[in-house]
Amino acid sequence: MIKITPNKISLFRLIFGPIISLIVLLLHHKYLISSFLCASIISLILLTDLLDGYLARSRNLCTDVGSMLDALADKFIIYLILIYYLAQLKLNFVLFYFLLIRDFFVSGIKLLQQSKHNNYKVVFSAKLKMFLECILSIMLIYNYKYSDHVFILVLIVAFFSAYKYFKNYIDLRRL
Repeated sequence: MIKITPNKISLFRLIFGPIISLIVLLLHHKYLISSFLCASIISLILLTDLLDGYLARSRNLCTDVGSMLDALADKFIIYLILIYYLAQLKLNFVLFYFLLIRDFFVSGIKLLQQSKHNNYKVVFSAKLKMFLECILSIMLIYNYKYSDHVFILVLIVAFFSAYKYFKNYIDLRRL
């Protein structure tokens, strides 16, 4: 019997999440599957993020590797969806660019903290950002006309969480 661990779920998400998401998006684009089915499959893939986090915390299996795998899987899946809709000209490039820069900045802060053997604590606003990115992804699938407004909200929350990560890093350096 295969033992399911949070890291295995994150690794599965990292490898198969983007592939499945891309196939589903392409099938949706060719109208071979409905928007509802496409959004449902993408939502299930994104909900596995909750599963690996829950298992890690409930079984006391939180690790630095698991945190990085989870964050990387999230970014791969979300960015694949965003790039797909960017290529379809259904997404604002400037907003996408600012989100990309923010994510590189936060990833750098996390790497710096881990190199100093300080575990970084995930801030609530980062979880809210991921939730809003999931909502944005579904809105893009349904071709919702106000998706740019939600993307701006994603950016506001994203930059607030970047500020929180940076502040935490500075506070830890002072100790």
